[in-house]
Amino acid sequence: LDIKDVEAIKRDCPSIPEVTPEVSGGGQVVAGSNNWPTTFYGGDVNYLDIKKVEIKSGRMFTEQEVSSASKVCLIGQTVADNLFEDDVDPVGQTIRFKNIPVKVIGLLEEKGENTFGMDQDDLLIGPYTTVQKRMLAITHINAILGSALSEESTAQAVTEITAAMRSSHKLSAGEEDDFQIRTQAELVSTFSSISNILTTLLGAISAISLLVGGIGIMNI
Repeated sequence: LDIKDVEAIKRDCPSIPEVTPEVSGGGQVVAGSNNWPTTFYGGDVNYLDIKKVEIKSGRMFTEQEVSSASKVCLIGQTVADNLFEDDVDPVGQTIRFKNIPVKVIGLLEEKGENTFGMDQDDLLIGPYTTVQKRMLAITHINAILGSALSEESTAQAVTEITAAMRSSHKLSAGEEDDFQIRTQAELVSTFSSISNILTTLLGAISAISLLVGGIGIMNI
């Protein structure tokens, strides 16, 4: 994926009013004598809107900072707690990620753990150009995030994205897609299937335990 694919979706997908590239990489973030392993996510200026993340203090980066790959970022509460003392305001501080100095311009609102138990506050967010060029030294992007007009328009949005991506990648009618599209509905369905399987598995284990326990009691 590259930025041309993002532009194609912006241009040819009316059901997707918001779209952003995304790049990410893990590493050690350091502030003074404190350090913490985390993930640095890069996006465009509308990244927080699409991800439904609020800013607790400070500000979002600007289009100018994206175009210039400025070394700025917003940090989650988990990162702030592990790098700074309680009486220190992280906004305005300079931290280092992979030995590259980055200025903290915002602190994100806490979101806690997601459905899969992942800490949603253990992250840094900056311009995708900064993460792409300065942190990872790559020319491609890892993913493209989009927000549909409504839940009902999701299917239409997928159709539009498929057509836009196939055109951008110059795929002929007989060629398979060289990309994947995932929707929130599919993720929810997958998680529900996993939950049902685990429930059945735990029920079977419980039944076996009861059977073994019953045999033991009968023997006694």
